[in-house]
Amino acid sequence: MINFTFSGVTRSELLIYTGSALFFIYFFFRYSKREKIEKAAAAEERKRYVEAHPDFPENIKDALLEGTVAEGMTEEQLYASVGYPKRKKILTAPPASNEVFLYQDKVVYMHMGIVQRWKNHKRILGI
Repeated sequence: MINFTFSGVTRSELLIYTGSALFFIYFFFRYSKREKIEKAAAAEERKRYVEAHPDFPENIKDALLEGTVAEGMTEEQLYASVGYPKRKKILTAPPASNEVFLYQDKVVYMHMGIVQRWKNHKRILGI
């Protein structure tokens, strides 16, 4: 058997590199397909939730359908729209009943179970 090198890479190394690249490509496409399916299912679930509650204000309905946050949302509506937070902090200093919901890409400030404001972030450290 003749052993050859290609730019200093042996045949066995080349096979390992090629196999690793194909493995990565396969799982990348498989993951992206699964992610698209999960997003479509979540959008359909939000749509059913809005249809079941026709009494919601229009800005809340729009935010729910888009999967975003809107001022005035209840905690239940927030969960239906963007899911459960990674972490929840209760602020004990006055005024009481303040909570901070930490998501991967946003911070939501609640007062007595109603969204008061939020901030979008690229990534929150510590979550």
